[in-house]
Amino acid sequence: RGPAGAAPDPRQAGLNYLVVQSGSNQKALSELLEHLRSEGLAAFMTSATISSSRVLLSEGFSAPKSDPRAVALLDRLHRAGMAWKTSGGGSDLTDAYWEKFNGP
Repeated sequence: RGPAGAAPDPRQAGLNYLVVQSGSNQKALSELLEHLRSEGLAAFMTSATISSSRVLLSEGFSAPKSDPRAVALLDRLHRAGMAWKTSGGGSDLTDAYWEKFNGP
């Protein structure tokens, strides 16, 4: 389950998703989520632990290192990250990483 008011988790087991950022500052993560969406990136927030949440991109890939669509998505995220940092965000989002979803 995600935070209150969050969209349902769109991930499919077996696919890899970009983890953009995690932490306990819900307000900052919500602002990042809105920024990503304003940049045209489908994203969602999910709980990582009781006190921590994560922002992920919604599109999953089976082979993210070699799929040209996954490479293009990472490039779009990095461009959105430059705008995020310029607007006062704490990161340029280049530390995002792929993580395989094994199911709920």
